[in-house]
Amino acid sequence: MSEKAASSEESASRRGVASGEENGAPNDSLSPDDPLAVASDDASEIEALARALRRAEGFSLFFAVCDNNAVRDRAISDVKERLGDSLVRELAVREPVDNLLDLARQTDEGVSPRALFVYGMEGWLPAGDEAEKSPFVVNLNETRNQWPNALSSPLVLWVPSHVLRSIAHGAPDFCSVRSGIYAFEATAEERDQIRTITIEADLAAIAGLPHEEKLERVTTLEDLLKQHESLPEEKRDPQVEERLLQSCADFYYVLARYDVAEPLLRRLLEMAEASHGPDHPEVGVRLNNLAQLLKTTNRLAEAEPLMRRALEIDEAALGPEHPKVAIRLNNLASLLHDTNRLAEAEPLMRRALKIDEAAFGTNHPEVAIPLNNLALLLCDTNRLAEAEPLMRRALGIGEAALGPEHPNVAKVLNNLATLLYDTNRLAEAEPLMRRALEIDEAAFGIEHPEVARDLSNLAQLLHDTNRLAESEPLMRRALAIFGKSCGPDHPQTQMARKALDTILRQKAK
Repeated sequence: MSEKAASSEESASRRGVASGEENGAPNDSLSPDDPLAVASDDASEIEALARALRRAEGFSLFFAVCDNNAVRDRAISDVKERLGDSLVRELAVREPVDNLLDLARQTDEGVSPRALFVYGMEGWLPAGDEAEKSPFVVNLNETRNQWPNALSSPLVLWVPSHVLRSIAHGAPDFCSVRSGIYAFEATAEERDQIRTITIEADLAAIAGLPHEEKLERVTTLEDLLKQHESLPEEKRDPQVEERLLQSCADFYYVLARYDVAEPLLRRLLEMAEASHGPDHPEVGVRLNNLAQLLKTTNRLAEAEPLMRRALEIDEAALGPEHPKVAIRLNNLASLLHDTNRLAEAEPLMRRALKIDEAAFGTNHPEVAIPLNNLALLLCDTNRLAEAEPLMRRALGIGEAALGPEHPNVAKVLNNLATLLYDTNRLAEAEPLMRRALEIDEAAFGIEHPEVARDLSNLAQLLHDTNRLAESEPLMRRALAIFGKSCGPDHPQTQMARKALDTILRQKAK
């Protein structure tokens, strides 16, 4: 029933997100090689586009260039405000289409708008040569003479610069009928929002966010990453890309989307090795993060050499008493614990605890991690009397430093409840298990593996106090969550299935 889930998983070295230079301006000399040239002034661009739309009669074509969706949404809102009560129809093309003209006809509402705003193609349109040869771009060129008959109002295509470049290359005849190009860039406030969404925090801080906020943030992060990756090579900032990749990986890890997080972590490791060489501390960070995911997904034989390599790198680069070395020691010891090599694990845990107490003091949340893990090891070597005060100390540190509703507190609550369970103090253990379950449901949502572990532990306690009617639905929930998130062959899933079978057999007697 116990879990070593409080071990430290370190995120990337935290860097501020570079804003990047976003050059662009109204430029009617749309050449395939350089459709945009000089820096824009958004206020004047917005006013100029609104003025052009007010003056337009019948069909005309405009391009509005934005390399960030937040910039686009703000610009659309500002242009619509300047048009007053004039009707603007918006067409969000979020799914692949072959022919934009056909889609515009299908969605015609029978009212001639002041303008038709179309956006969203960057979410699915391929990049580079592939985009230029796509049916969407090819059909823009082939239908160029049909637009004036089909649409009696201006068409504004809101696109990132790389999409404009693809259209310029692949549909030059369509582009030739344009009436203007307008470009918009992010404000300082919007760049700050990007920094905020990639929060300067570790996994513990991410875990403490409400479940719905985690989902919202990772969706935004994915959009930002796609937008950045779609930029021309000369406009991509490696630090921005690295930060977005790490933040996406962090959120997916916490959300138990390990299949999505793993390729991001492998990509980050490759980037670090290419940039810094194989023995740099940044490589140690990336090795550690990937190893933690492999450990979480029960691939311990793959994780161990990565953890050992990360430890060697940091001991050589930072010295044997550095706090990062304590993280490496603690994580390796936890893996050794999981593979029942307790005699190897214990000295590493004690060394990690000593380093952290020297570096942070005795009441820092970082100290609670080796305290908790050492206590679990002592439990597994039947030294429960030694383990309990360490676990209670870890709980007190976590509650004081992180607050009583933090997921890390729930982990220690669960572990202390397990110790009480093992010493036959079931009445003391039950309220701790219920409190841990409430914390994790609020933090992770009701279908997260952490919640399944809580449910399984509580169901087992209820089973042992002969409350089978209460135990069964909790174990069924746990089994369903483990099966969905970890797979049918994962040890947690198999254990839950076996426990449920035992409950059902006893109920049938």
